Amino acid sequence: MYFQFNGQSQQRLEIVVRHLLKQLVFQLDEIPDQLELAYDLSQQDGQEAEDATFVTELKNAFQQFTTVYLFIDGLDRCEEHTQHALCQILQQLSRARLRLFLTIAKNATGNSHIARNKALRELLQGTRPVDIAATPDDIKRYVENQVQKKARNCTQKARIIEAITSAPAEQYGLHFCLSNSLGFSWLNFD
Repeated sequence: MYFQFNGQSQQRLEIVVRHLLKQLVFQLDEIPDQLELAYDLSQQDGQEAEDATFVTELKNAFQQFTTVYLFIDGLDRCEEHTQHALCQILQQLSRARLRLFLTIAKNATGNSHIARNKALRELLQGTRPVDIAATPDDIKRYVENQVQKKARNCTQKARIIEAITSAPAEQYGLHFCLSNSLGFSWLNFD
């Protein structure tokens, strides 16, 4: 699941839960009865199922698997209440089954989003981050690739690449954290 800062209206908790549930249900042999019932009611009466129904069904579907790999990129880009509620739901899932890979940005002062989000701290409790930084060569290759795709003027391309890649490496803000104790992982980007 990828969160975009400019797509927060589409990243509400009920939509996120339904997307996660859909991914699990696609892997099952049969659609759970409660989901079929919720669908039938919506078709007959236009009656929408409660959000709690989808959360319950997410937990039930999760139990059908021995291991679930969940990749959440940019959790810090969705609204605070969505982050908090999603972390609480993830805490209710079996840690023995869940392999969570999570990216989170650090702010300009280098502080992680984790520090100010209690539910996220609790979710990641017992994990150990490892910082990984992109090299200037990695950044230069990435910038060159993006500029080649988007810049029209050859003179502009060289100036853009030089201006970006000549900045000190700390300004790039591409730091990653990775932890996998208890099957949980996260990446931090600034």
